Amino acid sequence: MQKTLCNLLANYLPPCERTKFGYLCVEGMVFHIRCGDPNPNTGEIPMRELSVQPTHYKCPQSGTAMPVENPKVWVYQEDINQGSDIA
Repeated sequence: MQKTLCNLLANYLPPCERTKFGYLCVEGMVFHIRCGDPNPNTGEIPMRELSVQPTHYKCPQSGTAMPVENPKVWVYQEDINQGSDIA
């Protein structure tokens, strides 16, 4: 499914030419695509909602792109400076 989603998004989004990290996605992000012809009576365009899930994340220690183990589970990094006073 993820490969299909990437192919679909590639048809709608411009290529990521200036970054090695690709597009930023957030938890709960969806992408709406057209899935048919407009209704001739109402003009309504049928849409399909696709969940956008991450494939990689930026490692806070090294800055490298690391693969996500399970794109359906969002992992939040603890703040490194948590508990320290900023003067």
